[in-house]
Order: sequence, then C-alpha cells, then structure tokens
Amino acid sequence: CLPTTPPEDETPDAAPAALIKSPPPAQSAAAPANPAQLLEEWNSLAKTPLRSQMDTRHIAIASELSALGDEHLEPLFKLMESAESTPEQKVFVVSSMSKAIQPSHAERLKTMIRASEDGTTRACATMLLGQLTDEKSRAILKELANDPEGRVSMAASISLAEHGDAEMRA
Repeated sequence: CLPTTPPEDETPDAAPAALIKSPPPAQSAAAPANPAQLLEEWNSLAKTPLRSQMDTRHIAIASELSALGDEHLEPLFKLMESAESTPEQKVFVVSSMSKAIQPSHAERLKTMIRASEDGTTRACATMLLGQLTDEKSRAILKELANDPEGRVSMAASISLAEHGDAEMRA
C-alpha cells in the first residue's frame, strides 16, 4: 500500500496546487510522450522540491519535454522568471532543466538575465546558461562574473571554472 499524502489544507508549507498550467493534450498519436501529463507529473514533484531532488525523475521529465520541442519547456522558463515563484521553485526548475538546456535556449536565458531585476531569477538563468559551452555564452558568463549581484557573479564564476576557464580556477 502506498503512503497517502495529507490534503493540501493540512500541509502548511504545501506549494500551490498547480505550479504550471498544463497545455491541452497533443492530438498527434505519434508523440512519444504527452506534454500535459509530463507537466502534471513535474508539478507533483515540484510540490516537494527538496525531496524530489533526491531522485532524477524531474530531470528526465525536462529532457523528455525538450525532446518534444523547445516550446514544451516554456512553462518551466515562465515559472523560473515569475515574480510569484519562490526561490526554491526557481532552483527546482534549474535542477530539472540542467540536462535539457540546448544552444537554442541561449537567447531566452540571456534575455532573462538582462531583463529581470530579481537576483534569484538572474542567478538561475546564469546557472543554466553555464551549461552551454559556446563562445558567446562563455563571453556573457565572463561579463557576469563581475555582476554586482553576488549570486549572479558566483553562478557565472563557478560555471566558468567547471568548464576549465583558467582565470576562474586561479
């Protein structure tokens, strides 16, 4: 018998019932996975992000969504940049998307870094940008290593060091 979870109203620190609005199910029978079902499953994991990070299903879901097309990751990007999202939710998005980030996401991340006034959003977008290894992303990370927001500069510096930047490793 699986353990049951208490109703939301009995859990004081429960996340909102639906963090991401699921799009209607795809009509194509050829799709390998249903994006709406994947987002629903991701939402259930996001309600307990610290516990969910102990396994890798949230990462697999983001990878499956990415494989279906960039537009299927958009709900996660929107959650990360939302002023209503908690820092924990934003970090859970980063954890989820860490293996799903593609060069096609670079412009979306750069815009988020430059447009947001929220340090958490900017730092999270910087962490994801740091997953890319192209020269343009590296150049932006080098600029961000001197950002006045400590979380942003730390995320950029760590990413550069992880990818072998000699200046950051010194």
